[in-house]
Amino acid sequence: MNFKKSILLFCVILTLLSCKNGKVNDLSLSEGYLIEFEEFDSISSHEKIKIIDFRKEAAYANGHIPGALQLWRSDIEDPAAQSAGMMASPRQLEQLLQRLGIQPEDQLVVYDDKGGSDAARLWWILQHYNFDQVYLLDGGLRSW
Repeated sequence: MNFKKSILLFCVILTLLSCKNGKVNDLSLSEGYLIEFEEFDSISSHEKIKIIDFRKEAAYANGHIPGALQLWRSDIEDPAAQSAGMMASPRQLEQLLQRLGIQPEDQLVVYDDKGGSDAARLWWILQHYNFDQVYLLDGGLRSW
């Protein structure tokens, strides 16, 4: 994918991010799919919030938000696909989330350290499979 197409795709994703209002029981999140650090900080210890560090294991080991679960692209790819990088099947993703202790009623806050481009990939895949309780931490790891 060339640079212009990448920028266009990222802009489309960010536009879509501003169209949602979420709730976890008594926990109300602001509209959109981006969550600011101040709001994240106030809800991060809630039992229905799961934090996903979407970076390689080595980066995670060098520092991450406390309580964050580590995932990387290889975790959400279908190893049986003919082409590398194809998204996991719904069943594979369901098994992964179960192994991590993520329940259907949980809300996920995903971050990376590359301006959200990697985290947005996980966000998109989860949205594709109708798991719509997913937010991107605005500013990623740097905001923490």
